[in-house]
Amino acid sequence: MSEISDIQGAIMKHPFIVELGNGTLPEGNFIYYVIQDTLYLREYSRILKIVGERMARADYRDFFIQQSKIVSEVEMGELHLRFLSEKEINLPEHDMSLTTSAYTDHMYRQAIQGTELQAILSVLPCYVIYLDVADNITASNGIPVEYATWIKEYSSDRYRESVERISNIVSEMMEVHGLSESDRKVLRKSAVFEYMFWETAMKMEKFPFRL
Repeated sequence: MSEISDIQGAIMKHPFIVELGNGTLPEGNFIYYVIQDTLYLREYSRILKIVGERMARADYRDFFIQQSKIVSEVEMGELHLRFLSEKEINLPEHDMSLTTSAYTDHMYRQAIQGTELQAILSVLPCYVIYLDVADNITASNGIPVEYATWIKEYSSDRYRESVERISNIVSEMMEVHGLSESDRKVLRKSAVFEYMFWETAMKMEKFPFRL
């Protein structure tokens, strides 16, 4: 998207993404990422349901509620929780990072208090950026199976169809409402959080004090 193309470009050059593709990303960083992404997706699923319930159009409402189920059952369940189980990681022992918490708080706020368009714009970058990364990442032969599985999921036909549908919904709504400066900032803020999410995983961000 032109409104966030600079952020998308920076993400594609981020060390986490580059090393994920060439197989040199340390497993500890990937595990940290999956833990945080699982905690994120648990909230993201709930946020999508809230967004869906706000939609005046039935087809929009049905899409987001169905997406809420897919995120919970496929992305979080089949992809993330299975991986954490194989690594014998107990998710309740881990807390959201500051970045994960701030990102989900931003989306909750827009889902509840923003306009219908702002609610959708806040969740859009996650869709668009993950497809962009999976489509453009250079996956080397012999990379860890977990990394290859991640890339395969987010470049799948099912995921691509979801991205195309939400992108079309945004385009349809923008034809009616346009894109205000406030709308643009909501969109860019979520995209910035996506960049920070990769940065957090590379640095393995922790709270400065014990909770």
